[in-house]
Amino acid sequence: MSLGRRQIVVLIALALLLAAGGYYLGVRGAERANWHTATVNLSGVAADETGPHRLLSFRVDGWTYAVEDSVRWVDPQGTTHESGWPECLEPAHPGFSSRNDEEVTFRFAELTADTGYLGWRPVLMVECPGA
Repeated sequence: MSLGRRQIVVLIALALLLAAGGYYLGVRGAERANWHTATVNLSGVAADETGPHRLLSFRVDGWTYAVEDSVRWVDPQGTTHESGWPECLEPAHPGFSSRNDEEVTFRFAELTADTGYLGWRPVLMVECPGA
């Protein structure tokens, strides 16, 4: 079964319309992201010595945020990493038993989500100092 010329044109127009709609929604969502600054003590980073698992929980403006395992982040040189653990949040000596009293201040973007019954603010991106 072959498609006629008109059907192909309609499919291409539909694909372009969907792509434009997706782009618009992405831009609109990015504009709604809220940027905050947080200062954390790196001793609060839970790190599993057997693998790449990392967890950091912190409070800003009455909300508790968490970053776990992997997040989009920007390093001090301005390079964006699509996943992984931000190097500025890595303790000097990873492991549950280690303590690093160093404090680090970083920026993060969150997006407020509210269903009317439940609200949450997922962390979308972390920006390391100097970025």
